[in-house]
This record gives sequence, structure tokens and C-alpha cells, in this order.
Amino acid sequence: MFEGIRQNIGEHFLKKEVEGKRRAVAAKNFNDIQKIGIVFNVKDEDDFKRIKQYISFFKEEGIRKVTAIGFYNGKISPHYLLPTLELNFLDKKDLNWYFMPATQEVSTFCDSDFDVLIDVVKDDCLPMKFVLAKAKSRLKIGRFSEENQALYDLMIDANETKDMNYFMEQVNHYLRILNKPKVNEQ
Repeated sequence: MFEGIRQNIGEHFLKKEVEGKRRAVAAKNFNDIQKIGIVFNVKDEDDFKRIKQYISFFKEEGIRKVTAIGFYNGKISPHYLLPTLELNFLDKKDLNWYFMPATQEVSTFCDSDFDVLIDVVKDDCLPMKFVLAKAKSRLKIGRFSEENQALYDLMIDANETKDMNYFMEQVNHYLRILNKPKVNEQ
């Protein structure tokens, strides 16, 4: 019961955060993207490895800066969740009373001027919704859901039966066709 009250209060504050946010939305083609942010949650080491592979993919494609922040739903992060220059993590001890992340790393991430922010969180995760709401990204991409429409500029229909890899493939596909340069016909 107490947890539910905290959740409701958190959702109230999240709604206020989203309503008060105005930003210019701009979609770039994959080839023009310089900075990408990734928001994720970690349930196990496999999730962590997939995110690292996704970061590597973008780096190999020539994206200059890729930064990710993830949430582990526990008080103590497992041994494999070590922060790096491009990866940061939150756990329950980094949240305030109503589940809003309250760390310098989150502030730095949210203040970054990403061309694209990709939310690969599969389940409902209030702490990461706060990160999404506060982020100053030009384009926010996430899974389709009625209740999260205010958080995203582009939603991809990848329901819970689809895994993280499928969703990431779809994001890459749509980033490649957004604002695709026209080829001159001769």
C-alpha cells in the first residue's frame, strides 16, 4: 500500500514535469546523427551485454558520442554494472521518495544535447520515465504505449512479445529512413 502511494505521487510529479516541458523536435537521418543517448533498465547480465553491443554498433557506424544510463531495480548493483565514460547506472538508493532519480549523473545526462534519445526500457519504469521527461534531446524514441505518448516523439510498435534486439533493429531502420536525402534523378 505504501509503495502504491509513493508510485502515485511519483506519477503525479512526472505528469507535471512532462506538461511543463517545451522543446523543439528535430529528426535527423542516421548519417547526420552525432550524439545518441540511450535509456535502459537492467534485469540481468544479458541485458547489460546487449546495451554494450548497441553502443558499439553506433560507434562503429561513426556516431561521435553515445551515452547510456540504466536502472537496476535493487539497492546494490551487481558486479558487472561498473560505470564507464559512456555508461552510467542507477539503483534504488539513487532515487528520492517518489522514485525520481536524484544524482549528478542523471542531471548531466538530461542536460546533454542529444540528437536522438532512445528508450529501450521494455517494462514500466518510473525512474527512467523521469529521465526521459527531463532530457533535452531533439528526438525521443520509445516503444508504443498509450500512456507514454507525451514522453516520445516517435513510438515504435514493439509490444512485450518482442525482445530488446527486435526493438533496436526497428529503431535503426526508422532512423535510416527519417529525413533520408533525396537522390537526384538523371
